[in-house]
Amino acid sequence: MEPYLSNKEKEISWKEFEKNVPPRFIKSIENYFNPKTVHIFENTNSKEDYLIETKPCECYLCKKHINFIEMTNKLNTFISNKFNELNENILYKMNNISLEKLRVHRIFTCESKINSDIYIKYYYHLCDKCFEESLYYWYITYENKYPSTRIDGFRFIHKNNNFVPEIKSNESLTKIKNIEFPLKFNCDYYNNIENKYNFMDNQ
Repeated sequence: MEPYLSNKEKEISWKEFEKNVPPRFIKSIENYFNPKTVHIFENTNSKEDYLIETKPCECYLCKKHINFIEMTNKLNTFISNKFNELNENILYKMNNISLEKLRVHRIFTCESKINSDIYIKYYYHLCDKCFEESLYYWYITYENKYPSTRIDGFRFIHKNNNFVPEIKSNESLTKIKNIEFPLKFNCDYYNNIENKYNFMDNQ
């Protein structure tokens, strides 16, 4: 599966990335990422900014396969080739399956700093379950607030077990099912100030 950012930014190699950032940062980042599976992009607007994208077809948290594009392409090919032979009921069901698969894949983004001059943005690919449950339990754990700072972004992904319970109550799972979550969440301070995200406010 192609990286989410591949048609927007210039991708660079891990070796090239290593040359441009301090060695101590490389050591810390290798604790959380596999250099062989992440994609690194140089921001086209600034040579001092970088974007790191996790493996696009895999949930970063639970490692579930979420390659919805591959499935959608196969489905579209089948429909276009067999359209005349399909009755409307089958076609309707197949399109619904395609829409459900699109919702399986979500993106969580957050920003950090390498030093005072170099900023880095992370794009984490998540399955719908990890994405929705993490946002819900963060919200009820941290006084009805959404993750918005650099520290929040790090804890949301790398300290996930601290706020997402291993055993979830039926009541909370029912609430999660009834919430319309976005497909992408930007962990950004200004989004919080502007109340951009309010999808759980009435739960």
